[in-house]
Amino acid sequence: MATAFWVAMAALGCAVPTFFQPFVQRRWYKIPARFVLGVGFGLVVGAAWLVPNTLVGWAIRAALVATTLGLGTAALRLRAKRLDDPCKNCPWGAFPVCAHNLPALRRIREQQGPDPFVDSLIAELEPLAPYPPRLGEIPPVPRPGQFQFHAPPPNP
Repeated sequence: MATAFWVAMAALGCAVPTFFQPFVQRRWYKIPARFVLGVGFGLVVGAAWLVPNTLVGWAIRAALVATTLGLGTAALRLRAKRLDDPCKNCPWGAFPVCAHNLPALRRIREQQGPDPFVDSLIAELEPLAPYPPRLGEIPPVPRPGQFQFHAPPPNP
């Protein structure tokens, strides 16, 4: 029983780096933090396995699962509050229909040949080609990504 307790504490401790991920937006931190979180989930399963198969053991399992779910929910809520989406409300478009992505779309067309979808994306972004995207400035042409779908309106 004591071993299960320490395995459970180690499992819950593995969740700690996850709470710092929204504040440390660097790959060198995110990859180990997510790895440690995965190890923590494995330890939760191990701790639940080590608890005796009694009524008290099942209560401990339920508490461990509830604590894990509670920590996961808290971490997801924190991440949702701190989510930094650079494409949100960007006047240069949103990925993949973005002026930043025009060179990559041109390379795709060169490699794969003509494709109506890629050609329509490129045509949508072509007016912005002479103007390099500058964050914080509004482009001199209408915002890309406002597709005009060529379909008849539905009959009411």
